[in-house]
Amino acid sequence: MQKVYGALTGLVCVSWGASGIMGLTGAEQIMEGLAALGYPAYVATILGVWKLRAAVVLLAPGLPLIKEWCYSGLFFDLTGALASHLSERGRASGSAAAADRSGARDRVLCPPAGGPLAGLARGGLPGC
Repeated sequence: MQKVYGALTGLVCVSWGASGIMGLTGAEQIMEGLAALGYPAYVATILGVWKLRAAVVLLAPGLPLIKEWCYSGLFFDLTGALASHLSERGRASGSAAAADRSGARDRVLCPPAGGPLAGLARGGLPGC
């Protein structure tokens, strides 16, 4: 069991460490993601610093109370990200992004009439 804990902790540290470095260096995908969610650019620096610190603490021997705080931070980071993404999805419902998603749905679920999969979509899908 101790080996499983160690392996999973290592994966978390690599993931958080890489995310922290990307936030501190202003990686394009991080900055675009934050901007799309409505966050200012400095949030990447704040999260980057704390993620790197947490990765170091989780790899250090001992420090059980600080490690507990690091795992709490992981929970808050991930649930906050989930809430931000769900909130943004709700705001985008009337936007071009939502229209593009519905267009993609139509292309996937409603194949062209002359195509080989045309018979599969008939009868069950609204809008086809």
